[in-house]
Order: sequence, then C-alpha cells, then structure tokens
Amino acid sequence: MAGSYTERLSKLHTKTSENWWPFSFGYPLARRFVAIVGDIRWITPNGLTGVSTLCLMLGAVLLMLRDARADWAALAILQVHVVLDCADGTLARYRGESTALGAFLDKAGDQAGFLLLGASAGYRAFYEDGIGSGQPWIVVAGAVGAGCYVAVCYIYWVAAYFELEARSDKTERSVVPGKEEHASEQQGLFHRLSQLVLGQWRIVHFNAPDFPMWVPVLIIVGYPDIGALAILVTQGATLARKIIERGMAMAALDRAKTQRAEAEPEQAEPAQAHGEQA
Repeated sequence: MAGSYTERLSKLHTKTSENWWPFSFGYPLARRFVAIVGDIRWITPNGLTGVSTLCLMLGAVLLMLRDARADWAALAILQVHVVLDCADGTLARYRGESTALGAFLDKAGDQAGFLLLGASAGYRAFYEDGIGSGQPWIVVAGAVGAGCYVAVCYIYWVAAYFELEARSDKTERSVVPGKEEHASEQQGLFHRLSQLVLGQWRIVHFNAPDFPMWVPVLIIVGYPDIGALAILVTQGATLARKIIERGMAMAALDRAKTQRAEAEPEQAEPAQAHGEQA
C-alpha cells in the first residue's frame, strides 16, 4: 500500500467510464475519496457497495415525498450514491480484492435501485403539471424505461457467458466485462483536465448511470415528465439496439459452432482411411 495521499491517488486511475456523469463527477471524486480511506481496513469495497445501494434507494424514495426539501436532499444523496458506486470498484482494484460477490452485489443493487428511481420519476410526473399529468401511463413509462435497463444488463451477461464459453480470446468477443479497466496511469494535472473537457461529449448519451443526476434535477426544476419519458426513450432505444447487436453476436457463435461440427468429420475421415491402409 502507498504511504501518502498523493501516492495513493496516483495508483487509482484504473478505469475509464463511458457514462457522462460518472466520468465527469463520480470517478474524479471517488479516486480522491479512496486516496483518503484506501488503507483503512474496516472500510471495504462491499461495504461501500451496500451504502451506495441504500443511497440510491433512499434518494428515489425521498423524491416520492413531493416536498422541496426532500427533493434537494434526494439530489445530494443520489450524488453520494454516484461517488460510492465508482469508489467500490476503485477500492477493490487498489487493494487487489476484486471478488465475484462484490461485482454481483454492485450490479444487483444498481438495477434494483434504478427500477425504483424510474418509478419515482413517473410517480412525480403523475402529480405535477406536464405531459401525462394525472395519467397512470406516465408512472408505467418511468418503470418500464427502468425495466428496459435491467433487460439490457440481463442480455449483456447472457451474451458474455456464451461468448466466454465459446471464445477464450478477448479480441474475438463482442462482450468483454471489465474492458474499461486498465493498469494504473500516471497522469499530470493538464492531461486530466483536458481529458475531462474533451470527454463532455458523453452528455448526449443519457445512459442509465447518468439519471441519478438528471432525474432529481428535472424534478426540482419542474419537469419530472421529461425525466420519466427520457428514461423510457433512451433505455427503450438502448434495449432495441442491444437485442439486435447481441442477437447477431449469438448467431455468429452458432455459425462458428456449425462450421466446426462440419469440419470435424472431414478431418476424421483421412485419419480413419490411413488407419485402414496400415
């Protein structure tokens, strides 16, 4: 373990997120948090995962109270979730303590909490002025949009399993869990700031990890309906795209398996003929 804060911080640039808010806010703060607590043994990666999940769910529940103070509290608590969601894996990689259980708890907590967050956005849109005001479908829209994210995660891991089973070479696989992780990078201040500025194009993606910021902000400014519909449209579109992409990848696996099966008898026949001649 590194001795000083600066030494620890230099070892924590081990993942690059493709999601705008974790990239811009979550990981920069998470690295600094882990640099402070990284050698405190009672603070564990799984413990951070548990607190992160609780913050996500508590924030979603607070948004349902329809109270201005609760909305601001939810905004703050959901940002704590974002930081801790980035910090748990950062701490695990720093200590060399990455585990299957930790990864499972992280993914399960994120998906369960996002379902609740989507329902919260729809619930608020039902009671506020705007599209879907007083209409039950807006509540369903938020929940279904969040469910689309859960489905995206599900087909990701199904595809990852079958590709891992069939292909040991990562370069041949379309789904590679942990591909955003890398060896620790030594980065100067100017390089970090330039990368942060250049990475702001990610804002247009509206990926699921960005919504713990988008949803409370949209509720506070009076547009919860946009939050609910944004979840439905972005996650629904992502699900449709991933079904096509993963389906094509699985079809390619089936074709490769069929080709191998057809090639095996052709390879066996010459060997058999050689044996008979002998």
